Amino acid sequence: MRLINALTLELHEFFNENTPPYAILSHAWGDQEVSFQDWQKQNRQQVTWKSGYSKILKACHQALNHSLEWLWVDTNCIDKSSSAELTEAINSMFAYYQKSQVCYAYLADVPTANQDVELLNSELRRSRWFTRGWTLQELIAPRQLVFYAADWSSIGSKDDALVDLVTSITEIDSNYLTGHQGIFHAPVSKRMSWLAKRTTTRIEDMAYCMLGIFDINMPLLYGEGKRAFFRLQEEIIKSCNDHTIFCWGWNEDVPVDWASLLAPWPSTFAGAGGFKRESSENVSVFSMTNAGLSIRLPVIGTVADRLISSHSWFVMLQAAPATVLPGLEAVCLRVVGRRVGNQLYVSRSPYPPRPRTISMWIQNFKEESLLVMNKLPNEKVFGGLDPTRPYNTNALSFVPIFGSASLTRRWEFGGSHDSIGNISASSQLGEITWWLNTDHVEVAAEHMMAAGKNPESGPYILLGAKKAGHFFDVSVQLVEGLNCDAVLRSQAIEEALRHFQNEVETKDPYLKISSSDERQGDQPLKSMILYSRQNSRLAAFSDLQDMAFETSNNTLSPPQTPPAWSVIQFTFSDRNTDSELVVMCNNKRFVIRLLADTFSESARLKERYLFFLQVAEEFELDGVAVEDFWDWIVDPLLPIFRELPTPDQAAQRTLGNFFNPETFVYTFQTVSDERIPQLDRDAAHQSPFGISVPDELCALWKSFDPSEVRICQEKVIGPPSDTPRKVLLNDGTIAFLKLVRRGDKQSLTNELDTYEKIHRAELDNKMRISRLHGLVRNNDGVTFGLLLTYVDCGRVTLSCALRPETEVSLRAKWAAQVQEAIAQLHDAGIVWGDAKPDNILIDVNEDAWLIDFGGGYTEGWVPKILVGTMEGDRIALEKILEYIRN
Repeated sequence: MRLINALTLELHEFFNENTPPYAILSHAWGDQEVSFQDWQKQNRQQVTWKSGYSKILKACHQALNHSLEWLWVDTNCIDKSSSAELTEAINSMFAYYQKSQVCYAYLADVPTANQDVELLNSELRRSRWFTRGWTLQELIAPRQLVFYAADWSSIGSKDDALVDLVTSITEIDSNYLTGHQGIFHAPVSKRMSWLAKRTTTRIEDMAYCMLGIFDINMPLLYGEGKRAFFRLQEEIIKSCNDHTIFCWGWNEDVPVDWASLLAPWPSTFAGAGGFKRESSENVSVFSMTNAGLSIRLPVIGTVADRLISSHSWFVMLQAAPATVLPGLEAVCLRVVGRRVGNQLYVSRSPYPPRPRTISMWIQNFKEESLLVMNKLPNEKVFGGLDPTRPYNTNALSFVPIFGSASLTRRWEFGGSHDSIGNISASSQLGEITWWLNTDHVEVAAEHMMAAGKNPESGPYILLGAKKAGHFFDVSVQLVEGLNCDAVLRSQAIEEALRHFQNEVETKDPYLKISSSDERQGDQPLKSMILYSRQNSRLAAFSDLQDMAFETSNNTLSPPQTPPAWSVIQFTFSDRNTDSELVVMCNNKRFVIRLLADTFSESARLKERYLFFLQVAEEFELDGVAVEDFWDWIVDPLLPIFRELPTPDQAAQRTLGNFFNPETFVYTFQTVSDERIPQLDRDAAHQSPFGISVPDELCALWKSFDPSEVRICQEKVIGPPSDTPRKVLLNDGTIAFLKLVRRGDKQSLTNELDTYEKIHRAELDNKMRISRLHGLVRNNDGVTFGLLLTYVDCGRVTLSCALRPETEVSLRAKWAAQVQEAIAQLHDAGIVWGDAKPDNILIDVNEDAWLIDFGGGYTEGWVPKILVGTMEGDRIALEKILEYIRN
C-alpha cells in the first residue's frame, strides 16, 4: 500500500510487515478530489486550489498531532488507472482501515463542533457521510474513529459519547461499533440491512463496498451493473451457510421477472436486521448452477387449485426471528412452480412480500430438492389463472401459517390437507373444520367470494388454526384463493371483509363484528373487532396479513379469557441459580420460587431455565426479554389462576388490603419435562414493599396510613392490573401511587430530595410535572409509597401516544411543552434524571407531563457518565425531540 509522508507529502510504497503505523482518512467524495496523478510532485502545485488538496493537508496535520508520520487516503494513494491495482486496493480496503492506528471521519457538511449540542446532533444526522456505501466499512473496521467537522474541530469518537447517536443514525448495534462483538458473527441479513439505505455513485460499488464486511474477495467488473450485487451473494454462499441471506423483502427495486431466492438489490434488506441463524442437525448444502440455486429444504404445500400445474409451497429456512427462543420458530418463504420428477422447479413468490414465521414443531414438512430460477422465462410459466374458467373451489388445499409473533409461542401446527373427503363443516361461523394429527391442531377456512365486479379478484380464503383445547388465540390470514400470486387490492380486501362480516353475523346471532379504518404510515389498514352478544369484547385484529381473533366451536366449552396477573417483584440470587417471582392475581399474592436443582431431572427445562437467568441479568438477550421469562414462570399456574373467585368490584379496598393480601408460596416439581406447581403451606415470605427511612427525610410531607388510602378503579389503555395506581386520600385528594419496594432506599432518598427541591423552588403551578403530595407510611416509620400528582391519561406515555399519523402540530406542541418544563427545572437547579419518552405522560387534553424523579438510568437516552446532570438532560432532550419529530 502507498502512504503519504505527513511531513514531506511524498508517497511511499510499503509491503506487509514493513508497513509503519499510519492514520487513515474517511470522507464522502466531492467534486474537487485529488487523484494519484494529481499528487505527483510535478503536478501537485496545480491542484492546491482544490478542496480535496486542503482536506488531505489538514488530515496530515492531524496525523502529526497524533505522533503518526504516515497517512492513507483513498483518493490519491491508489492509481485508479490500473485496474489490477484498483482491484487489489478495493479487496484490501477493509483491512487498510482495520489496521490503521486511527481513522479521521471528515464530515464536510457539518460546519463546526463548537455549536449548540442539539444543532450539532441534527447536522450529524443529516450528514452525507452516513448515507454513502463506502463509509459503512470505514465506520466499522477501524479500532479508533474520530469524527471531525468541516473546520477540523473534533466532534467525538464513535465508541465514546457519540456511540448512541451513531447507533441511532446507522441502526448498527453499538457492540459492533465498539468492537465488543465481531461483525463476522452478525447474520448476513443484518449486515446487508446496514447497507440498505445507503448509495454509491457507481452501481457496482454497492456490491464492492461490502467485500470486507463479508470477508470475501472477487474481481471488479465495472459495467456489469446490478449483476455485481448478485455475484457478491454468490460469493457469500460459497463460504457461509447462513440462510438469513434469503430473508429479504419484496419492494419496488425488484424486477418484475425476478425469481431467485437471492436479492436483486441491497434496499430489499431494509428491515431484515431482525433475523438470526438457526442451528440445525441437518447441514444445508446449496450452490449456484447454470439453471439457478440448487438447495434442499423442508417444504409444505399451501393454497393452490389442484386442477392446474402451477403449485405453491412454503419452504422452511434455517433462520428465525431474533426475538424468539431457539428451536421454536423458523422463517419461511413462499415459492411457486411445479414438480419435475423428484425436484421442485420454482421461483420465489412476490406474495407475501416479506419472510414469514412458522412453528418448527410442524410434523408435515418434507425435505425436498429445489431448483430456484434466477429469472422468470419470457413465456408465462407461473402466470395468473384464467378468470373465465370455472374452477372447482372445493378442490383447494390449505396450510396454517402465521406472522403475529405475540401469538405463536404456544402453537403447534400440523400440515396441509389435500383431500376434500375428510373435511366436514361443523361451525356456525360457516367454517370448514378438520383435524390434522395426534397433536389435535384444529384448522379452519372461510371461503368468501369477492363482491366486486373485477374478475381478477377471485374468491378469497380466510385461514385460521388453533390448538385443540385452547379456546382463544386463533391465527387468521387473508389470502387470495385463486389468484394467489397477486397482492390483494385495497378495494377487494374491503369487499371480502364485508362479506365475511355478513356471513358471521348472519350465521351466528351470538357474534357481531365492527370495523374501522386505520393507517400505518402511508398504508391503509382495515381493523375488525369480534364481539359477543353481550357486547363484551373478545379480541381485536388488524393488519390483514397478521390478524388474530377469538372464537369457539359450539361443540366445545365457552371461550375462556386468560387471567390477568401483575408482576410485583422479581429477584434472582448472586449464584445465578435461584429466582423468585411475586405476582398478584384477583387480589391474591403468589410467590413463585424456582431452583435450578428443581430441573435436574429434565435437561431441556434446566437449559431453558439457565438461559432465562442470563436474560434476567441482561434484561434482554438475543431478542428475548425478561417479560418472556415471567410468562414462562407463570404459565403452569394459569389453571390455578382461572379457578380464583372474581373479586367484588363494588367492595371498597384500601392499601392495607393490598399490602397484606392472602399469600401463597409455590415451587415446582418436574415430571416428564413438565413443571407441576407445588403449594408450600409452611413457607415464610417477606413483603416486597416498604422501606424504613429517617423521620427527618419525611418531615416535610403529610403521612397517610395504608388503611386510610382507598384504591380507585382506573380506566387504562391495555390489560387490567392488580397493582393499584389511582388512590383516594382521606382529605379528598386523588393521587397517583408510586410503590416503594424493598432494596430501593437510595432511589427513594434521591426522589424525596428532588421533590423537596421542587417544593421549595415554588415553581409555577401550571407547570406539567409530577409533584409529591404525601407518603403512605405506617406508625413504625415504614414508607410504602409516594402519593404523586394524578395525571388523567389512562397510563398513556409519549411512546404509546406517538403514531405515524400523529399530526405535526401535536408533535410540535409536545416538543415545546417538554422543552419548557426541562428549562424551568434547570432554571431552578433541578435535574430531571431518567429522561426518556416513557417518563412523559400524555393526558386527556393531549398535554405532555414530566414524571419520575428517582434518578434512574435507561441505556440509550442519557450517557451513563452524565446520569444525574443537566448535560445528561440536554442530551436526552435532543433525542426525545428527534423521537417526537420522526
